[in-house]
Amino acid sequence: MSGRAQTLRWRITRGLILFQIVAFVVLSVIMLGLVFHASFSGVIVSGEAGRAVAASIVRNDDGALVVRPTESLQAIREASPAFWFIVEAEDGARAMSGAPPAFALNMIDDAPRLKAMDMRSAKDDPSLTAKFERRSGPAGELVLLVGGGAFISDFKATLLLALMVIVVPVTVLILLTLAIVPAFVRRSLASILDVSRQVAQIDYDSRGRQLPSNDLPDEIVPIIEGMNEALSRLDAGIEATEQFFMNAAHELRTPIAIAQLRIDALPDGPDRDNLRQIIRRLSAMAHQLLEIERFRQGSLTHDRLDLGEILSGVVADLAPYAVARGYDLSLDKPEQPVRITGDRESLDRMIINVLQNAVQHGDGRGTIAVRLYPSGIIEVQDEGPGIPLEDRSHVFEPFYRRNPHGAGAGLGLKMVRDIAQAHGGDVAIVDGSFGATFRIRLPVQHGQSTP
Repeated sequence: MSGRAQTLRWRITRGLILFQIVAFVVLSVIMLGLVFHASFSGVIVSGEAGRAVAASIVRNDDGALVVRPTESLQAIREASPAFWFIVEAEDGARAMSGAPPAFALNMIDDAPRLKAMDMRSAKDDPSLTAKFERRSGPAGELVLLVGGGAFISDFKATLLLALMVIVVPVTVLILLTLAIVPAFVRRSLASILDVSRQVAQIDYDSRGRQLPSNDLPDEIVPIIEGMNEALSRLDAGIEATEQFFMNAAHELRTPIAIAQLRIDALPDGPDRDNLRQIIRRLSAMAHQLLEIERFRQGSLTHDRLDLGEILSGVVADLAPYAVARGYDLSLDKPEQPVRITGDRESLDRMIINVLQNAVQHGDGRGTIAVRLYPSGIIEVQDEGPGIPLEDRSHVFEPFYRRNPHGAGAGLGLKMVRDIAQAHGGDVAIVDGSFGATFRIRLPVQHGQSTP
């Protein structure tokens, strides 16, 4: 199984089948002991003889029993010329064939007191070996006494008995085990499968989540309780870590501001420019850490908003910033409102971060185009070098920067993704004719037109 442990239901099934096979072997050994203990020279009348006789007995028009040999009875007679039988119906009518010994006539008179019997000859006289039994046939319920032929050895009889009482039942039991036990175990473990699905859904944003332990087998409950305790410890550790970063970001703002003042007082030159770039990066990182933590700890509002209005406001606010760095900034939006439900402050921050990213990585030239579609899709495209395919899966990770020497902290696009997903949407980098194109998809309100 490629190094993977078998499922519990197949382990249980395999164990049950192994037990049944062992039981089968033990019973077979016992039966074989009985076979070898039996007299190999002994014989008994086979059950087939009684079936053949019962099928050959019919009634004539007068209601008397007559013999109409079937092919089976005819074959027995040809193989055993000394074969004989006596038949008696419930109304006392009798039929006879061959030369029954004297004891057979006396025994048939005692038929009401007998059910079944095998008789063996004490001497080497096959005519005395007989079988008494009751069977149904065309003539109704019959008592039969047959003998003198249709013999089978004790050895074969014992093997047939073993087949009927051991091999067939055990085979049927194994097949039933294969068919029923896996489904039964799977149903019994349904609660465990449900817990495993919940475990698969746990991620960084699932803090405070606990796994249910009700309806679980007693053997599994300690494992789930241990996992819940571990989750609680992880929650506490993550909470402490995030609180530390938030406090650190707060504390850094004052020394960063002081450092900025000191650097501004330095004489112009390459050293002051380098220090300013470092301070800008530290300031951006501290600010974005605070923004991310505030977003995580805050609760989103669910206001009815117009995406076009939000974009217009953000583009107007950032236009001087973009123009000062060599860009033109354009906005293309529908005339009709594009209605969504969301948090205005978070959505503002999402658009600002995407536009700031375009300004930082657009090579300081060309147009940054912002497009809004009636379906709730926002596209921001620059005319810079674009983003290589191998980097696209990483740009939304925290602290990832394509240019290690740039001013960004590597947190802005992570926040864009978090805000989009918190509103039921997503963000992706798509191929365009030039530059980099970020596509944000947000769910519009019901009734909003789509392209």
